[in-house]
Amino acid sequence: MKLRKSIAMFMCLLFLCTFKVDTFAKTKLAAPKGVTVTADSQRVLSVYWNSVKGASSYCVYYSHSLHGKYHKGIKLSSTGRSLSGVKKGEKWYVKVKAFKGGTSSAFSKVVSIVIKSCPSAPKKLKATYSKSTGKVTIKWKKVSKASSYYVYCSSNKSLGYKIISDSKGMPMKFKKTSAVLKAQNFRMYEGETWHFRVTAVKDKMESKKSSSTSVKIEKDKAKCFPKLSNVPVIPNKKYTTKYSEDGTTVYYQYKVSDLTGNTVSNYDSLLQDNGWSYVDKQESDGFKIYIYSNGSKKIYIAYDDTYFIIYGSLWQ
Repeated sequence: MKLRKSIAMFMCLLFLCTFKVDTFAKTKLAAPKGVTVTADSQRVLSVYWNSVKGASSYCVYYSHSLHGKYHKGIKLSSTGRSLSGVKKGEKWYVKVKAFKGGTSSAFSKVVSIVIKSCPSAPKKLKATYSKSTGKVTIKWKKVSKASSYYVYCSSNKSLGYKIISDSKGMPMKFKKTSAVLKAQNFRMYEGETWHFRVTAVKDKMESKKSSSTSVKIEKDKAKCFPKLSNVPVIPNKKYTTKYSEDGTTVYYQYKVSDLTGNTVSNYDSLLQDNGWSYVDKQESDGFKIYIYSNGSKKIYIAYDDTYFIIYGSLWQ
């Protein structure tokens, strides 16, 4: 009997030693970081912070005194919060807490702001788009003593402007008088016209939005194979050029391992954008072959698990 009790006690101790105590504890949430506060000409206080891993909601706490009572805002799933009705001369203290279920983080560091006059809005905006790089560049005139700028964009000139934010949802601060944006990263697509407005920030006070400037996201002219006119190459991918024994047909050969995504579907779209139409599909020697025409011209796409080949007659 004593032996059984001793064995049971030993197994229990072994379990406690090898099983992490944290398994029984609630998952800890880190305190929010990167808390930023600004106020604008409409007397609206805006607070942003970095997302916390594992958090499902957040609360912003406000006070007029650093060590006084803080008013708790509503719970939010986003990493941004606005408070309207602040007055010039007021000093506000802000802190943020993250939540998940019944678990909450510690408070973030307290940030403060004094409501002052706003700087003037930036002027002389100009936006350009580079087809070769796929980037939008916005430039504006410097605002005296401004420490940074925010850029807003919309597909509608009159309304719906949203602040340009990074992948974590934090508004992007631009220290210089220009901003360069990769269009695709901000869901600006070919054929669309986008409108931009800029604000200046001085002592955490944000100016009114500038007047707008616009730019169209244009398609880059497709680079074509040297021997087959109007037949586009697959962008930024290496290919090998080969010829038939009689020299009448040229082959452009890619390795499938070098390609990504649904290559057939993507190249089909590229061909159609350049005036080619799908005609027929065949199979030969383990290759699937797609045939396209453009007027009297024809090209062929052949692929298997190893190669993706585009070919056509040099005499057409």
